[in-house]
Amino acid sequence: MAQTDSRMRAMTGRAGAAVMILIASASLIAQAPSPHHLAADPDVQGAERLFSAWLEGQMLDRGLPGVAVGVVADQDLVWTAGFGFADVNAKAPMTPATKFRMASHSKLFTAIAIMQLREQGKLRLDDPVAKYLPWFKGKPAGDDDGPITIEQLLSHSSGLQREAGDHWTSFQFPTADELRRLFADRQLPVLFQ
Repeated sequence: MAQTDSRMRAMTGRAGAAVMILIASASLIAQAPSPHHLAADPDVQGAERLFSAWLEGQMLDRGLPGVAVGVVADQDLVWTAGFGFADVNAKAPMTPATKFRMASHSKLFTAIAIMQLREQGKLRLDDPVAKYLPWFKGKPAGDDDGPITIEQLLSHSSGLQREAGDHWTSFQFPTADELRRLFADRQLPVLFQ
């Protein structure tokens, strides 16, 4: 397990270099005259080849089965590619359409969206979540417990359980309606303010 954690940290660190290549590519792409002509731009094609070669080398070096990549410039998806396998045993190739479990990666995008809404004055971080999601009301642990706020959810200080079921192993994810029903029965933890 420690070796796997070490490999993941090393991979994450080196992925930073890949991100820098992608940022440089996106910068070149953003300077191009039109998103429709980007694929023909020699600098963009060169950046794609450089990144593809680098990534294939990283996959070989680390024994990674597959990777999917997308580059966005000026809100347009301008390049996607799949490398290796989505399923090694079945030899199913990785493609830009391969589905992945987002898990905690989605937190970054959620936090960015929340902060953008805050900057626009559309919400406050100390607003109760139930102001926007009326069903988000569990059973309080005590009479003087306040509601869970947006900030508490963003900072993982709400006291809510990390996991609420076996869905990560069974792949039986609850629907939105099921989540609403489950949350109504949830006993909230005591919060220290």
